[in-house]
Amino acid sequence: RKISQISCRPDWNPSPWTRSQPGKYVFKNWISPVILKWPVSVLVLVVTVALAAGGAYGLANIESDYDSIWYMRHESYQYRYYKELADNFRGQGERVEVYIGNIDYETNQEELQKMSTSLSSNAYVREDSVRFWFQSFIDSQAEPQESFMESVGIFLTKYPEYLQDIKLNISINDADVEDFFSHLIAGQFSINATRANFQHKALDNTTIRNKAMDTVKDAMDQVDLTGSDFKHPIPYTFMYVQWEANRIISKQLIRNLSLAFGVIALVNILLIADLVVSVLVFLCVALTLLEIAGGAYFMGLTIEIVTSIVLLLSVGLALDYAAHIGVTYIVTKGSNRKEKTQETLSSMGMAVANGGISTLLAFVLVAFSNSYVYLTFFKMFVCVVVFGLFHGLFFLPVVLGLIGSTDDPEDDEDDNCDIGETINSKL
Repeated sequence: RKISQISCRPDWNPSPWTRSQPGKYVFKNWISPVILKWPVSVLVLVVTVALAAGGAYGLANIESDYDSIWYMRHESYQYRYYKELADNFRGQGERVEVYIGNIDYETNQEELQKMSTSLSSNAYVREDSVRFWFQSFIDSQAEPQESFMESVGIFLTKYPEYLQDIKLNISINDADVEDFFSHLIAGQFSINATRANFQHKALDNTTIRNKAMDTVKDAMDQVDLTGSDFKHPIPYTFMYVQWEANRIISKQLIRNLSLAFGVIALVNILLIADLVVSVLVFLCVALTLLEIAGGAYFMGLTIEIVTSIVLLLSVGLALDYAAHIGVTYIVTKGSNRKEKTQETLSSMGMAVANGGISTLLAFVLVAFSNSYVYLTFFKMFVCVVVFGLFHGLFFLPVVLGLIGSTDDPEDDEDDNCDIGETINSKL
């Protein structure tokens, strides 16, 4: 009923405070006039160069590293186990198994010994950690009198601990223990698959880990096994999957960022329709991405799944903060660059600031989480908003005030003439 009464009062107006725009007032009366004064402009440019230098340093030193342990809950048993393992056994590297399939072990003796030697001499492998049953078998044979398979059976009977590394066509489960070992001694069995084991030395960073993995894989590729489809031994450990993922993520991130930058460059030129402003907007986006990557390095983050996702998202967000200022500058009329820039900040500055602040507010609560994923999202989005708003609201207006495009006086005269002719025709 009250609403209907108010709507029937033609003289009613809302309270002035409900229509006040304090943010717009700040940008119009404080920020836009001050930012274009030469001491402040110089300060903004110096800060921009310093941020870019820090970002370049961080980008040059940030590592591509991913560890599934980071994604575990810090209160979980698994996380505490791996943390204790890392804290108390730092000198121990990853354990790796090398798998060999169904081959003729008698005719491939030379290549199998070559495999064992290459692992023992690898600079990234602990020499005393290499365990290969075949090398121990060869070392134990002085002058074998039996056939090859009988010699292997006698060796396995004498050293049954190696049975865990060999898959035979017979097993203790299929026969009793005496029959099993009698078959071994008689050489009445075949080898379906075997494995060797070794342990890496402590590998400090991603670059060294990738080199270690590559040297092992290259060495195994040099071992040519004949007589079956299984041509080379296969080294495997779960951490190899993560190390390989680190390499793939880095390559994919560079490709996807390149595509994103190419798209925004094209959209800038087509929609802003001003070469100078388009280049400056693109520069703001590039500087923002550079400083986000540098900020990630200084916050102790690495290039992995979460940071890669945020970096890709930040391209669009950084473009938002700069493009709105650029477009408003183009459509704003003014007698000179400074006047156009002041009017741009007065009309659009608070809207852009509101967009950045609202984005940051959406992630504030996750700052209190102890989850690596949420904390990483928060840290990265703080960088996105801070650096994006700085370039959109401070750096871009300063450079627009210095080298931004100006209105063409002839076009203005033509527009005035057209307006005058229209008015006269209507009169």
